[in-house]
Amino acid sequence: VDQHHLIEDTGIALGQLFAKALGNCAGINRTGCFIYPMDESLLQAAVDFGGRPFCVCNAQLTNIPLVSINSGKESSFQTDCFEDFWQGFANGAKCNIHLDTIRGRSDHHKMEGLFKAAARAIRSAVEIDPRRGGEIPSTKGVI
Repeated sequence: VDQHHLIEDTGIALGQLFAKALGNCAGINRTGCFIYPMDESLLQAAVDFGGRPFCVCNAQLTNIPLVSINSGKESSFQTDCFEDFWQGFANGAKCNIHLDTIRGRSDHHKMEGLFKAAARAIRSAVEIDPRRGGEIPSTKGVI
């Protein structure tokens, strides 16, 4: 329909896939965090697949659309959709995620670095922890 809804719905769908793949989260680490350097930017992501969706996005973007020209055709990306993607992901995955720009100048580098930091944090959170013995990572025994 439009850029905003396409990006938000993509985040929701991807999050739902994570929730389905993780099931009851038995054996996973559950939480993960990562600090990622991207040129002049330093970005941080932390995630908890604990069943309570929440997104804190402190990307410090300028909200100026990113414009690219390919084969003489101009297109733009509305940077405010970045947070909408991650809010959708958090809702779909039933996780809480925190994305922070520690420092940076370029919106492109901030967004790229935050995606990479989030990917590493998510990978750490969903990895199987052999010390758990397949148990659900919650004191309540359920997520």
